[in-house]
Amino acid sequence: MSAGNQGTQRCVESWPQPGDVVENDKSIGQRFDIGAQFQGLAVVVKAGDSCRANKFFTASEFEAMGYKMVIWPVSSLRVANKAQADLYAALRRDGGTQAMLECMQTRAELYAAIGYHDYEALDASIVKTVIPEGMPQRQ
Repeated sequence: MSAGNQGTQRCVESWPQPGDVVENDKSIGQRFDIGAQFQGLAVVVKAGDSCRANKFFTASEFEAMGYKMVIWPVSSLRVANKAQADLYAALRRDGGTQAMLECMQTRAELYAAIGYHDYEALDASIVKTVIPEGMPQRQ
């Protein structure tokens, strides 16, 4: 086997197999350009958002590499954790949540996001929740 073929073989052997979880790293775009090699398979990539020096790829870039699904399993948690840290810092600094009101989701926004009224409509015995208008603290 020629040196070029050996290099190609090593590269192919390092590619993900169906069911593998692939972490984002600096060379993922080079190592896992899988479009032609895994035609017909729904290959999923777990995009990293760690503190390492990664190249971040967009969903479109992963799609161009042949991935059918991209997940960011911890990103929302890390964003929420930072927001919580900001809240706790404000509580310590200000003694209350008044400085964080503009960052908070309103009850109406929460109910819209989770389809709360749709769940209420499933049971006619439940009285529809009335959402207060505005937040007294913001006035």
